[in-house]
Amino acid sequence: MTESPRRMDRRLRFPAAAMVAAVVAVVSTVESSGESPRTFLADIYVQYTDEEAPVLVWNGEDAPRLFEPALAAAISSDALAADRRIDGRTRFDHDPFVQGDDCSLKGLSIKILDSAANTARGIVTFRNHGRPARIQFDLVRYRGAWRIQDMRWDQTSLRVVYGLP
Repeated sequence: MTESPRRMDRRLRFPAAAMVAAVVAVVSTVESSGESPRTFLADIYVQYTDEEAPVLVWNGEDAPRLFEPALAAAISSDALAADRRIDGRTRFDHDPFVQGDDCSLKGLSIKILDSAANTARGIVTFRNHGRPARIQFDLVRYRGAWRIQDMRWDQTSLRVVYGLP
């Protein structure tokens, strides 16, 4: 099933004012105590497999509840800068969760490789439009809830793309 351009637009575009509020505001989402790393990742991927699921704006209003603070700030800052660029492009110009602009996911698998009280590492695999994809997630607990510290695929990572250690 190919996602509609309107749905992808909602995920990739956002008003600048919302971004400023997201960067400045303290994360106000209700923290889920006891949520497992697998549940955290599954809740992200449900938007790609269930048409009725709410769309997450990974590089917009949802960045603070998806990523740890430094990565969320770098993503938000880049998105604000993109609003001022002629081409409007961000450093990472496609959806990192599906490794593309469009998605038709098949065979989604989420495995947690190791987990401690405040850190976890998981692997998400799937086929997107027939192409195999594998993403490693480094997770960290922040204010009682899981956040993405890094996403790794191929030869790079989200932290490298955004110039973070």
